[in-house]
Amino acid sequence: MGCINSKSLEEKKVNKQIEEKLAAEEKEKRREVKLLLLGAGESGKSTVAKQLRIINKKPFTEQEVLGYRNIIYLNVLHCMSTIIKVMPTLDPPLSFSNSKSGDAAEKILHTVQQDEINSDHFPEELAQAITELWEDSGVRACCERRSEYQLQDSAEYFFENVQRYKEPDFLPTQEDIIKCRAKTSGIIETCFEHEGLVYKMFDLGGQRCERKKWLNCFEDVTAIIFCASLNDYDLTLLEDQSVNRMEDSLQLFESISNNRWFVKTSIILFLNKKDLFEDKIKKKPLSVCFPEFEDSKSCEEAKEFIKKKFVELAPKGKTIYTHFTCATDISNIEFVFLSVSDIILRNIFEQCHTA
Repeated sequence: MGCINSKSLEEKKVNKQIEEKLAAEEKEKRREVKLLLLGAGESGKSTVAKQLRIINKKPFTEQEVLGYRNIIYLNVLHCMSTIIKVMPTLDPPLSFSNSKSGDAAEKILHTVQQDEINSDHFPEELAQAITELWEDSGVRACCERRSEYQLQDSAEYFFENVQRYKEPDFLPTQEDIIKCRAKTSGIIETCFEHEGLVYKMFDLGGQRCERKKWLNCFEDVTAIIFCASLNDYDLTLLEDQSVNRMEDSLQLFESISNNRWFVKTSIILFLNKKDLFEDKIKKKPLSVCFPEFEDSKSCEEAKEFIKKKFVELAPKGKTIYTHFTCATDISNIEFVFLSVSDIILRNIFEQCHTA
């Protein structure tokens, strides 16, 4: 009899331990926020991901910083080689204003063609060639006409800082890392804590060839930040020059917001690159993408018009939380993230009380 009681007590003890462990795991699971960063290529979502790391005290490792050094070198060369190649193809074409620029251009093109950049050091002669070309009025004029071809947003920043990059002990600053561009391939996961919640953030590649991988991350998603570039209304996809970037972004947003996996998922829309849009709209009418838009209207009306285009694609009754953003401005992203985290907290609270 005593053996039976002893066995029964032991079973109860084990069961209690299991229940406590399951309860603790469930409590920990409720603290987890699965956050997806989605959007087309060049929308700025990877820049948002970097900013959220910085804001939430998740600094870049020494290895990551060294890796960004090589990305910056490649960005500088790619930006300048793009300008050199495109100048004579524009209508009307552009040419160098300085007779020495031709030699500097040849040096850049040869380096890019031969892939002769050392990841540990940016050669002084290349830095000098970049500086000489950037002082050429023809190169600057080509940069001003960037809407006629594909040029990285941060090109001017890199050209103006190239003399710093040639230093043997150069290490990228926080701003360098934010400004540099590398195509997101696959899925990049970052974890950080904010207001008692553990965020698991997934930055997913935005090019069309990368989107088929997204399905692997669609289960149990708490919130989605969808990034769309306001500035892309007159540009085409890098991977398909026949497709307008804004139209591609709208189609992508429609498929995400109507996806059966995200019926209960909070969707936050970042209409990004507002700074570039506010400058471009003065020179290039929005009607090139949306013929129904009256170009006599203000910049704010143009932004609201684009916002409406996105929001009306979502299912009826689904709230789309929208923000106009500048991903390279950390104060702007920090302010917006406070709103985003508040939305997430509120929705988690509501789901817990309706479960």
